[in-house]
Amino acid sequence: RDSIAASTSGLDSRAALAGMLRIGRKDDVPFTRLWCQALADSRPRKQQDLLQPGHTLQTDRFEIISLIGGGGQGTVYAATMKDLGQTEMIVLKEYVLPDVVHHEEHKNACEQFEKEIRLLSKVEHENVIKLLDAFVEDHRAYLVLEHFPGVSLRQHVDEKGPFSETQVRELAVKMCDILDHLHNLEPLIMHLDFSPENILYGEDGSIKLIDFNISVEEHSLRTRTVMGKQRYMAPEQYRGKPSPASDIYSLGATLYFLLTAREPEPISVARPAKVRDIDADLDDIVAGATALEENERFASARQMKERLLKS
Repeated sequence: RDSIAASTSGLDSRAALAGMLRIGRKDDVPFTRLWCQALADSRPRKQQDLLQPGHTLQTDRFEIISLIGGGGQGTVYAATMKDLGQTEMIVLKEYVLPDVVHHEEHKNACEQFEKEIRLLSKVEHENVIKLLDAFVEDHRAYLVLEHFPGVSLRQHVDEKGPFSETQVRELAVKMCDILDHLHNLEPLIMHLDFSPENILYGEDGSIKLIDFNISVEEHSLRTRTVMGKQRYMAPEQYRGKPSPASDIYSLGATLYFLLTAREPEPISVARPAKVRDIDADLDDIVAGATALEENERFASARQMKERLLKS
């Protein structure tokens, strides 16, 4: 299992990914075309509804345990995976693909699925959820992700209230490490949906970043459709021109939420000290991360981390 993530991490190898997807082709045919061939199956979809507990996939290799959640981008299930005689908990992220064989629809679906696999395969960081495998079955595409026992930061705050300043500093350092890793890959990755919903929190204080659905690599960056959560979105991202600094803005907005249990105002400098009595330096750090102009924010996640450790 871990060897799959390790063997594909940092690679731009279509052969490695094709093998991971069990397509079984290792030639030079464009990877997206291979997927389109697999997805353009003329047979009707067998399963029309949500998968129910006990439903199995890939010849009983995976078994659905429960529904975790769903939205416009897909459905997420808790499941088990049988691997080398062992059974373990995993998460299946499912995309229901176009039912009608239409070249452009299938091509777009293939490219979106391929992109998320490619990005997750590049990332090796203890605080980013691991991609274990991927497959296509019954006109549905699946990412097989590691299971992390925890809840989203949003759910934790909703249930237990704001974090302490000490906890927020510790979490902020870990978040800076994640962004520093993503922004120093080649090509760098911008997450673009860094928010309390997309960071899982464990009882031991550990975190995991999830959901790379709208993330992009720098070389593929162009003026794009605005996507993300408005209250956590930097002004330039809102204009369709994101940069690595956009992730830093989202990090600052997330820290504001953790400190105050309130949503940040959209397109504004976040000042948690206006809501509760907190250390002035921590307030300045959050404000610095959410400066409206990119060049007024921290120059990098690493610089922000250094400021946190010194304060």
